[in-house]
Amino acid sequence: MSGENSGATSYALIVLYVIAGAGALVLAGAGIHRTLVRYDTSTPHMSDQQQAYMREVRERNVEDILPRATLIARNRTHRTI
Repeated sequence: MSGENSGATSYALIVLYVIAGAGALVLAGAGIHRTLVRYDTSTPHMSDQQQAYMREVRERNVEDILPRATLIARNRTHRTI
């Protein structure tokens, strides 16, 4: 009986080794890829008009969000527990 159990254990151990080896290969491949492949992280040049528009949109968003954030903050401080 103990012989049958050791066979199942050895198969489980082999599967575990194969999974661990595959994981190690994936990690090694990811490391090699990260080392060798260079990505262009620079932002494309935008015209002055585009930059001004984006600045205006950000300012409008801040002006829109700020009153709501202030109201939420006030409601949180005035709550009673």
